Amino acid sequence: MSIDDIYALTGIDPWFLAEIEDLITTEADIANCGVEDDYSKLRSWKEKGFSDHRIAELTNTDEARIRTLRWDRDIHPVYKRVDSCAGEFDTPTAYMYSTYEDECESQPTADRKIVVLGGG
Repeated sequence: MSIDDIYALTGIDPWFLAEIEDLITTEADIANCGVEDDYSKLRSWKEKGFSDHRIAELTNTDEARIRTLRWDRDIHPVYKRVDSCAGEFDTPTAYMYSTYEDECESQPTADRKIVVLGGG
């Protein structure tokens, strides 16, 4: 079905439908390509949010193998700050999220830290 057809049936915004279509296409690419030859694809898949576990499932390997490939190719998450003050002022207690990009914004220090895990 086309995105327009799905939109007509469900009312789901076409932008979201295009994002879902991209994820489905990427899963097919992962299953067809594997990870051994093209490590730039592995980085791309991680940037799109695919877990090591899901990539392993799609390539018929195990999660530890995918993690080892990532580490061997220096593909690691970085941490970005959530602008919880809408840019009005800097806050010393930033919320962070992990992602697969180039620049890390965490600015680590030697101070003691806590981690609060949550979602939603």
